[in-house]
Amino acid sequence: MLNRRTRFLVAAALVTSLILPLLGARKAQAANTCTAQSPAACSANRLNIDLQASPLVVSNGDFVTYMVLVANNPSANPDACDVKGAFVTFCCPGANGLPVPGPAGCTKIPVTTLPCNVNDGANCTPTAEATNGIDFPADGSNDKSVSGLKCQINVNPGVAMARAQAMVDAGYLLCQLPPPSMGVVQPALPKLLDIIVNQIPTNTPTDTPTPTVTPTVTPVTPSATPTETPFILQPAPTMSPGMLAVVGIALSLAGIVSATRLHRKR
Repeated sequence: MLNRRTRFLVAAALVTSLILPLLGARKAQAANTCTAQSPAACSANRLNIDLQASPLVVSNGDFVTYMVLVANNPSANPDACDVKGAFVTFCCPGANGLPVPGPAGCTKIPVTTLPCNVNDGANCTPTAEATNGIDFPADGSNDKSVSGLKCQINVNPGVAMARAQAMVDAGYLLCQLPPPSMGVVQPALPKLLDIIVNQIPTNTPTDTPTPTVTPTVTPVTPSATPTETPFILQPAPTMSPGMLAVVGIALSLAGIVSATRLHRKR
C-alpha cells in the first residue's frame, strides 16, 4: 500500500506527462497560426517550389541527385503574404516509374545531413523546423534550398521514365486577412520531374530452325531411240516366156563367140 506522499508524487508525474505534450502542441499550433495580415494589405499566395535533377538520363540501378528549392515571392511582388506552418516532402521514383506514396522512399526537408539516400532513409533525418512546420515570410528571408537528395532508380522492365515529386503539403496557412482570421488554409503545392531510364535488354535465346533439305528432282527428257526398219525380202521379178527365150538365145550366142575366140588362140 502506497503512503500519501508516494501517491501524490505518482499523481503529479501522471498529470505532468499528460499536460506537457498538450502544451507543446498548443505552442506549435500558436507558432503556425497567423495572428495578423502579414504584410499589411497583402493579398496573394506567392509561394513557389522548384525541383531539379542530375543526370536526366540514367541506366536502371543508377543514382540521381535532386535539388528542391522552396521560395516565397521570388519575384518580389508587393502583394505577397507570409506563409506559416508549411511541411515540404520529397519522394523518389518507385518501381512503376511514379513517385512512391511514402513513407518509405520519402523524407521531410530540410534534412540534417546532405547528401542523403532517400530510398533507404538511413541518413535522411529531417530538421526540427521540417518536423514542426516552416514559416516562409514574404520577404524571402527563410527560403529553403536543399540539394544532395539521392534516389537509386530501380524500375520494372518496360518502364522508360522515372518521376520524382517535391511538394508543399496541403494545410499550410496564408496570412492574408486580419483577425479573427487565423490564416487561410492552402491546398498542396506539388512539383513533378521525370528522368529517362535506359533499360538493359535481356538476351533471350532464339531457337533457329534447322533448314529442311528438299531434294530437287530434275525431269529427264528421254532421248530419241532410232527405230530399226525391218529388212523385207523382195520377190524376184518374174519374166514372161518370150523374155526367157530371148535371154536363152543371147546366152547361147555369147557361148559360141567365146568358144570361137578360144579356138583361134590355140
